[in-house]
Amino acid sequence: MKRRILALLFALAPVAYASAQSNYYVEDPNLFRGMVTAGINLTQIDGDNYAGYSKSGINAGAGVYTMFGSDFGAGLEMLYSRKGSVGKYKQTSSNQAFAILGYKAILNYVDLPIQLYYFDQRGDHFGAGVSYSRLINQAETFDTNPQQTLKSEDYPFRKSDYCMVLSANVKIISKFYITGRFQYSLRSVRGNVPPGFGRTEQYNNVVTFRLMYLFN
Repeated sequence: MKRRILALLFALAPVAYASAQSNYYVEDPNLFRGMVTAGINLTQIDGDNYAGYSKSGINAGAGVYTMFGSDFGAGLEMLYSRKGSVGKYKQTSSNQAFAILGYKAILNYVDLPIQLYYFDQRGDHFGAGVSYSRLINQAETFDTNPQQTLKSEDYPFRKSDYCMVLSANVKIISKFYITGRFQYSLRSVRGNVPPGFGRTEQYNNVVTFRLMYLFN
């Protein structure tokens, strides 16, 4: 009798093991969702004497969502993002020493936003989080009267920019989404401002519109 029981156990062991292995490795195919995106930034630098989202630049990259269920998930992206400011109308410098005829700042960043998202039944999703941005390079031009001897490299922007991020992603067809995003610096993006060109505290202020393709 004991031999029969042992034989039965040995016969069933491979089946149980295979079943356990099968259950262990079953994954939700929607646990991870990849995405690629491309669009445009409309930007300004708050504190530079000019108002309005007058500077445009590319915003493009890729990312991944991790789902915590059908309704909630987290998203991590790596983006190339051009920010900055443009001023085309004449105004008096903040120190009243000269006239500013034109101004442009171009800031190229690698952005790493991470957000928590809520997904509705349609697939639209809305997120909030933070972003770390690393400055790749900068270019700044000044047009003044009388002419000022100002060099962009003498007034560098900080290499790191920490931002708050709010996003809305709306499905338009199949796996394509239209994305709107607002991003704002949590601390000043530079420590040394050119004399007469605004406040010491300056912040990136960015509105983004993108087309996104979502895998899975």
